[in-house]
Amino acid sequence: MNHNQYDSVKNYALRLLSIRPRSEKELEHRISDYIRKKNLSVSIAPRLISFLKQLDYLNDSEFSRWWILQRRTVSIKGLKIIKYELKQKGVSDDIISDLLNEEKESEHSKAQKLLDKYLKKNKSVSLSKYFIQKIKNYLTIRGFSYDVINRAIDEIIQK
Repeated sequence: MNHNQYDSVKNYALRLLSIRPRSEKELEHRISDYIRKKNLSVSIAPRLISFLKQLDYLNDSEFSRWWILQRRTVSIKGLKIIKYELKQKGVSDDIISDLLNEEKESEHSKAQKLLDKYLKKNKSVSLSKYFIQKIKNYLTIRGFSYDVINRAIDEIIQK
């Protein structure tokens, strides 16, 4: 393995991490693709991943916290979607369940916030069966559980 090759891959990895945090699996995949495209030594990847973990640049738990924060504030998503996305990123089930258990308390308020926003856009529509089903679909697509959805809709109907 050439030192220049290692530096090239390391710079690429650091560029990716400067854009946004990444999971270990996600970065491994991107590094592997880069190595394959550049015809570099495949032995670089494990060494680099280990190096980045030692520096705490790669930390699935911290990445997951960041990901959840993004999905709960920037583009409001329910826990089902967040769980799916984290699994796709290669985060372990233990990390996912620990972090999402912390988020369950705010699940209802997030659904309510999203529902209020949706209703403001559709002020003139009456709460017919059809519209309520449309609301359910809207929240389901965003990853909220049926219990949370029904509770949020019940609160809207009672207003």
